[in-house]
Amino acid sequence: MVYVDDLLVFGSKQRIAKEKKGLARIFKMHDLGKARWFLMMEVTCDWVAHMITIDQWQYIWKILECFGLENTQSVSTPMAVNIKLPKLETPEVDQHLYQSMLRSLMYAAIGTWPNIMFTVHYLLQFLVAPGSEHIMALKHVYWYLNGMWDLRITYHGNWIGDDIIGFTDLDWAGDANSQRPVSGYAFIFCGMAVAWSAKKQPMIALSSTEAEYMALTHARKESTFLEHLYRNVSIPISPPIFLLVDNQSAIALVENPIFHTCSKHIEVQHHWVCEKIEGGLIELEYIPTADQVADIFTKPLMVEKFQRFCGALGLVPVELQGLSGHVGVAMQMSYFGQWNIFRLISYLFLTTSLLYFF
Repeated sequence: MVYVDDLLVFGSKQRIAKEKKGLARIFKMHDLGKARWFLMMEVTCDWVAHMITIDQWQYIWKILECFGLENTQSVSTPMAVNIKLPKLETPEVDQHLYQSMLRSLMYAAIGTWPNIMFTVHYLLQFLVAPGSEHIMALKHVYWYLNGMWDLRITYHGNWIGDDIIGFTDLDWAGDANSQRPVSGYAFIFCGMAVAWSAKKQPMIALSSTEAEYMALTHARKESTFLEHLYRNVSIPISPPIFLLVDNQSAIALVENPIFHTCSKHIEVQHHWVCEKIEGGLIELEYIPTADQVADIFTKPLMVEKFQRFCGALGLVPVELQGLSGHVGVAMQMSYFGQWNIFRLISYLFLTTSLLYFF
């Protein structure tokens, strides 16, 4: 007996019909039609405006109630600026409570709330020995979610012909406890981030240029996966994929990788990016730090900058969803022209069916 709950099938209408027919010959199943709910995510389609909105608000409300935080204060950002939490040897508060609260946030961070990814990543370092400061910082994230009930991620089907664009950044020696750089990236398509990451690098970098160079490798691996994903669903993308970087020294090193004294210690694996540039698969472009969207995955930000980058990631208040160009997309277009954004998710949900097996 095989039980599969919540299976999405996507492709052309003809391909979907063929696949469903083939599955129905093998398994007993119910076809629930176009996707409305999937893994506690609500999918709303506006067929006239060619927009798809995805949110986890019911899940957010559920975890707020679970930890008794549904009637608490609201804040404008998930983490205070310049916060530095100590690493303890032994736990000072309920370790199980801290782990449960943080584990509940992880699904939101990887699902529809990319703007809390850095905070969740940062607080994960204190799972073994949390203290009172750590649990207050964790509650701060819940306070933020409680006040941001109107944020949704929205994909714009009218931009389905555009390409994908990546932002990559890092905070050199950003982790105060280990002095390792914290890198982050975001890939945007159809007005919304479709892949994002916040990660502490496995080694200490001797310069910001070296650290940014390593962060580029991290982002390039994700772009390779996205290229293969597009190809597998017969959606062509035209290389190169643009990666926007705010470190001109790193760009110069990648485009002219001379192995002199200052760069020969960088591991060979990171020079893999140079090979991809030479092959025309990616292209680096400089972006001012003030417009570097990936900054939201490397450190806590001030309110104005944080909210602006939330818009760039496609997190839009409910009342603004009907607008053809929200603040984030407007920022990208004003500086870079009309960049490509993620066609796959729009394509997926415009043609998807939700199957329920039992």
